[in-house]
Amino acid sequence: DVLLNPETMEVYTPNTGQSKNLLTGEERAELRGKRQYIQGPDGKMKGSKSVSGGGSAKGVDKSEKDAIIEHKEEIIADFKSTNFNGEIHIPPKSIDTSKLTIDSEHIEKRGHNVSEKQAKQYIKDAVVSYSKTVEGQNFENYIGFEGTAYVNVDMNVIRTAYPKSQFTAGTKRLLKTLNKHTKKE
Repeated sequence: DVLLNPETMEVYTPNTGQSKNLLTGEERAELRGKRQYIQGPDGKMKGSKSVSGGGSAKGVDKSEKDAIIEHKEEIIADFKSTNFNGEIHIPPKSIDTSKLTIDSEHIEKRGHNVSEKQAKQYIKDAVVSYSKTVEGQNFENYIGFEGTAYVNVDMNVIRTAYPKSQFTAGTKRLLKTLNKHTKKE
């Protein structure tokens, strides 16, 4: 048996812990422990929640990601109204994290204390990403509620990553906008 989320087109196979997005082709294995997938009355996947601990990053459940996608246009309008800089992607732009390396020296110099595994998890758990060019290099910045990672897509290098305790004012503003649209009434 597999579970399909028709809005995100993500297929999850519970017995293997594997998921694949049918639109982007991105595949991944659950690294943080077991998940309980919430099935709606129509038999379709409606979200998930962690049922065991492990890992350093807490993911966003599928229902929150679905709410973000549902309010995509409003979120983008809010970002633009705050003079946000960059092309926003909701859901985040797909990237094969297995092909990424990490600039540990750059990250350590800034006191972020993030491992490659944590940085890749921040990318996988991102709820939004945005593209920008810095000094002629193309970056995709992945932002989630537990951490963020900036990837130099020209070189396949995670340039920097940091946990939520070190979020900048801009990252906090971005997440505040996302929270506004995902609040559970």
